[in-house]
Amino acid sequence: MKNSASTSRSGDDSEVSIKKRKVDHMVEGSIVKVVLKNFMTFSEVVYTPNSKLNLILGPNGSGKSSIVTALILGFGGNPKDINRGDKVSQFVKLGKSVADISIELYKRSNQNMNLRRTIFASNDTCHYYVNSILVSKKKYNDVVESFNIKVHNLCQFLPQDRLEDFSKLDSKGLLVNALQSIENKDLLDNFEKLKTLADSITSHDGDKKRLQDNIRLEVAVNLKLETIVSTFTEKKSLEEQLLVVLQKRCWSLYILAWKQISSEKKQFEESKKHNNAALSLINQHREKIKKKKLGENNLKNVVLQNANIVSKIMDKLNNQVGAAECHVSDINTLKKTVKKSSIKIEDLLESISSMEEKLQSIKNETLNVEECKLELAKINDNIQTIDSNIFPVRSNLESVKNKLRGLTEKMYAIDQELEREKRKEDGKNQLLQRKFPEMWKAIKWLRNCDKTTIFNGQVFEPLFTQIEVYDQKNAKYIENIINYRDMIAFVFEYAEDLTTFNKIVKQERWQKINSISAPPANIKINETPNYDINNLRQFGFHTYALDMIQAPTVIRRYLARNYDMQNIPIGSKEVINNLQSLPSNIGFFFAGNDQVHIKTSNYTGEKITRQSQISNEAQFLLFSVDSNLIKSLNIRKEEARVNCEHFEQQQIEFNNQLRIAEDSRQPFIARKKEIQGSFLKFQNRQKALDKMIKDIEFKKSELKTEKERLIKLSDQNSQLISKYFDSMNGVIDMLDSYSTSLKYLIASTFVVSYCYIDMEEENKVLKQLKQLYATSLNNFNEYLKYIQSLDSEFKKIHDVAVHWSKGLSPYDKTLFQPMKDKFDAIEESDIEDLDVLIVEKKAKLNCLNIDPNAPQLIKEYKERKIKIKNLEKKLETLNLSAETKAYEIDKLYTEWFPKIQELTYLLSVNFQKFLTSFGCKGIIELDIGVTRYDFQAYGLLIKVQFRNDLPSLRLLDAKSQSGGERALTTALFLLSLQEVTHFPFRIVDEINQVRWLLK
Repeated sequence: MKNSASTSRSGDDSEVSIKKRKVDHMVEGSIVKVVLKNFMTFSEVVYTPNSKLNLILGPNGSGKSSIVTALILGFGGNPKDINRGDKVSQFVKLGKSVADISIELYKRSNQNMNLRRTIFASNDTCHYYVNSILVSKKKYNDVVESFNIKVHNLCQFLPQDRLEDFSKLDSKGLLVNALQSIENKDLLDNFEKLKTLADSITSHDGDKKRLQDNIRLEVAVNLKLETIVSTFTEKKSLEEQLLVVLQKRCWSLYILAWKQISSEKKQFEESKKHNNAALSLINQHREKIKKKKLGENNLKNVVLQNANIVSKIMDKLNNQVGAAECHVSDINTLKKTVKKSSIKIEDLLESISSMEEKLQSIKNETLNVEECKLELAKINDNIQTIDSNIFPVRSNLESVKNKLRGLTEKMYAIDQELEREKRKEDGKNQLLQRKFPEMWKAIKWLRNCDKTTIFNGQVFEPLFTQIEVYDQKNAKYIENIINYRDMIAFVFEYAEDLTTFNKIVKQERWQKINSISAPPANIKINETPNYDINNLRQFGFHTYALDMIQAPTVIRRYLARNYDMQNIPIGSKEVINNLQSLPSNIGFFFAGNDQVHIKTSNYTGEKITRQSQISNEAQFLLFSVDSNLIKSLNIRKEEARVNCEHFEQQQIEFNNQLRIAEDSRQPFIARKKEIQGSFLKFQNRQKALDKMIKDIEFKKSELKTEKERLIKLSDQNSQLISKYFDSMNGVIDMLDSYSTSLKYLIASTFVVSYCYIDMEEENKVLKQLKQLYATSLNNFNEYLKYIQSLDSEFKKIHDVAVHWSKGLSPYDKTLFQPMKDKFDAIEESDIEDLDVLIVEKKAKLNCLNIDPNAPQLIKEYKERKIKIKNLEKKLETLNLSAETKAYEIDKLYTEWFPKIQELTYLLSVNFQKFLTSFGCKGIIELDIGVTRYDFQAYGLLIKVQFRNDLPSLRLLDAKSQSGGERALTTALFLLSLQEVTHFPFRIVDEINQVRWLLK
């Protein structure tokens, strides 16, 4: 439970130092003048407050809150500070591009401070000026705060829309706002420091407890590990002794192996010498064989030379015999050619004879050409006469076909346009079925029923289905004028029909069905606009809403009566620029995509404009069907169909006339073709005659050529026979040379074969020597492998010894000496004795029960030792830091707490005085926390008693007091705060509840 502390004072008023602001003159930062231009509803206004209390009175909508809003924004505030949206551009007057807020502040120097904030409507930006110099927003805010003006402090600025926020402040919020409002900034700064230091002390206590717990935990764990550490230490000692014994054994083996390999290497060198001597003897015998081989090769070269000579003679002999055989082949070929030529000559003679007989028979055939030409001329005249009669008929027929083609295309275009209108109607029906299923049921019923027996007047389907917009782009305006319920309502000419329909709707249980009735016929509806549209074109208007649509008369009367559509002008964006010049009777219109409402203020007489953007997309009038267009298209289609039937009849008549003329022309054409065929055959025969004469001449020329060729072939045959006999004479001479060369070749071959036998004997001797050397070399290699195996074993023993010695060897005399001393300390020197000692050491090691995780545990034990030391150091440092901060808190608290008690006392005295003047009681107390450092709980408690029937003072909250009582308490708290603080000014906007309570 929190404690409440209030400071009570005794004695006269001279002991209480109450600081009051002077009100007989302006203080630094007081507002001298405020100038607003194009701000919200103001075009231009100048406000000059005095140095004392200033009240702005006026009815709702007169602009009182606008001045408060201008002051908050003028001092660098944001729209969120007044709960009025989040864009500063919305405060620019409608139709203007820039708004200015200028504030003049009093300064004790010769020149006052002038602040100006310019707001741009286009891009939601601002410019800030200090004494007419453009500065950054941060610099501007710094200048404002230098006058102790705090826009965000509800104790200084309390706009209408944030009054409720102030009344909701708890005790902590009241204390913070009060400290922010006084001149002494050290009180708030020290309060924040105390809270920060108290938080750190609290965190220090937690850290200290965690460190102590960690230290105890780490020490307990290390105590458990001490047995494992001692056992592990003994094991390490045995392992070191065992390692020394192993090292001595390894180096002892190394020395024995070194002695053995040294002895074997000496014997290996002797064997190597014997092998070299045997290899020298083999090389000498190889040189001897090489020389004999050279002589044998020379003899072989001689044999090859003789063989080449014999081969060349043989090639020449073959060439000569081949030439003779070629001559024989050429003679045989020539004989065949002569025979073919003789046969061809006989064929040519026979062909010429046959062609001359055919030529004679063609010459005997004749034709009377002149008679054929005369008859053909008469036939052409008759055909030309008939054609001259046919031409007008064909011309008329073609003209009729062109007209029919044009009418067909015209009817197709009309059908396409009708189909488009039908699709609109279908689209409208689909829209009804999809969005208004219940309405669609009523429409189907209405289409199928007998309207004349049920209703007295005209009945129309939903309003939007009866309106036809001339231009689809204008549908958005119509939909923004007619409200949704009327747009989907059935329309009746008489009110009694509407009642009948509603009964039917109820019987059928259709849901969401609207219906309206048109004005009675006896009521005169004036569809003429107040202003001629031509007179409004200068402002940017071009038509009225009612002129944009076509609808039945009943519906037009309803729209004119209920929506005054004949007086709603439609214009472009240009209208916005001419708002001030528009006639006063125009209060609603469209400008481009904007919907504009204008009304005149009852108090100021100014025009108040509300502008909003409309959607570009229509919802209901998407499928506007033009019924007049459909009627016109159907009439045009019927006219085109009648014309088509007329021209089709003419086409049939012209086709009959043309067929009769063609039939009379046919016999002449048949005779003409017959004469032309005979004449063509005659011409073909004449051409064949000329061709045959040329063919005969060509055949005779070919016969002459073939005879001359036969004579040449006979001469060639005689020449070939002569060449054949000359070739055979050369063959006989070559055979003699071939016999002599063959004798020399046989003699040289015999000598080479003798040398080959001698070489085989020498090779046998060399082979025996090689076999002996191979046996010796094999034994040598086996010995070499043995030496290498010894060397490998020696290296392994050395590597093992170096491994167990951790890289040291006897060659490093200085480093190896300590290890040698350890070896000398061991009495055993034989390998067998050392093995027994190793077994003993291992047995002792196996008797020790060591945790398998001992190395890791030992590592953790050592690390934990270090960690414990570090934690103890941290704990010591933390204690010192906590003591230092506790000292700082005590020192700061001793200085701060009396001042905050004094401030609370001053507030409480003023608050009691103000409440007593109303016949009420109240007190302000300082609320402190339950613990020493609980500065977060510090706050101001306001306790009030408004009625005598209540037993005592009650804490101010939403349950104990009414709204008016809380509002009065808020106002008196602000006045109490004003008496002990120094702000240049305070602003409170419209506390209506206080006024009600005062009444």
